Amino acid sequence: MPTVQTAEPNSVTTDLSKENSQKLNHLSSTELFEIEKHTIKCSDKFDKLAVEVSVQKEKQLVAHQRCFILTVHNLGFDNTQYEEFINSVHMAGIRMRTVWLHVTLPGQERDAADLNLRKYPTLEELADELVTVLDYFQLQQVVLMGEGVGATICGHFAIKHSHRCHGLLLLEPVVSTAGVLESMKYKLNRTGFMGSRKSSLTNSERSNSLSISVTSDSQSLNENETFHLNPVSDGNDTKYMDKNVKNMSLFSEAFLNRTCLLDQIANLSVDCFIATGKQSANYNEAKRLFRSIQLNNRKSPEKMVNTPFLELDNTGNLLETSADQLAISIQYFLQGIGLLSAMPLKMSLMKTRMGSMCSYGRSMSIDETSSVNTGTDANSSPACSTSCLAE
Repeated sequence: MPTVQTAEPNSVTTDLSKENSQKLNHLSSTELFEIEKHTIKCSDKFDKLAVEVSVQKEKQLVAHQRCFILTVHNLGFDNTQYEEFINSVHMAGIRMRTVWLHVTLPGQERDAADLNLRKYPTLEELADELVTVLDYFQLQQVVLMGEGVGATICGHFAIKHSHRCHGLLLLEPVVSTAGVLESMKYKLNRTGFMGSRKSSLTNSERSNSLSISVTSDSQSLNENETFHLNPVSDGNDTKYMDKNVKNMSLFSEAFLNRTCLLDQIANLSVDCFIATGKQSANYNEAKRLFRSIQLNNRKSPEKMVNTPFLELDNTGNLLETSADQLAISIQYFLQGIGLLSAMPLKMSLMKTRMGSMCSYGRSMSIDETSSVNTGTDANSSPACSTSCLAE
């Protein structure tokens, strides 16, 4: 285990060198969770890099039902990406029973210094570094949650380290390799903002330079050509404030050079919840992942993976516009894998038709013709549709 050195209140740093890796940590796992922020050095392979982890939990945590969820952010974000969703009223029950570990990938934190790298770790290598985080917190297993590229990293972790993963919560996952249009468009955009830019750019200049959000393009040639990195022209786009453009560019290159997660899906043995919105740029990707897992279940029923699939109409951002339906579905999934068993189901969940049986395995189904009854006008939030997708 790594040695822990207290740097300042509510933060710790770790030394993962070979000389210190065998020393016993003088803090118990319980004590570690009382510290809000941690900076954990990566493995020897990337000994100059570190990940930041923030711990989020309620003071009145229901200890006997406690579960651990580790989150990985999307491109252009950091470990604060999920805070608004988790702090919403819809997540109150889960929040009272969960310790959240929010990971910020190397160099993606606010006001980050330039990384002394020519090549950023691959998505698979980033997934391997999550093992360091689990070891640091002395956790044998966690549930992993990610959106976009973060979901892809979580998928790689679950495939390679299935014994450390209790379940997957994948929002808008990206599972195929980058298409030609995506690569060309990124290279053209990068030439414009990186040609003469230096690390001394002001925060406002940085926020106007690059958006690494994944958006759709109506001129895409096919389903594989729906992911593009677009420059930000709106100076009021605050989610990219204080971000290091150089580091984001390195991360985006790793994303563009990603391998196809679907090629390894036969090795997935962890139950996986997949969620997407029909207006999302990653909608087709999420469907591909679901269908690929179900096809593999048919081919290898002895390795059957439970794959609930949540598809929401009239939304492209689940965290911002569909917190109610997403929270209910996450609760259902966690209870389905044996967590939060004593947490009562909401009436809206009990009234919704779920748990339909497919011939090739159990899958959560939400009636196509009805929306989740959340106590609000049905027209005020996206409709929730099913999901055993037709092959």
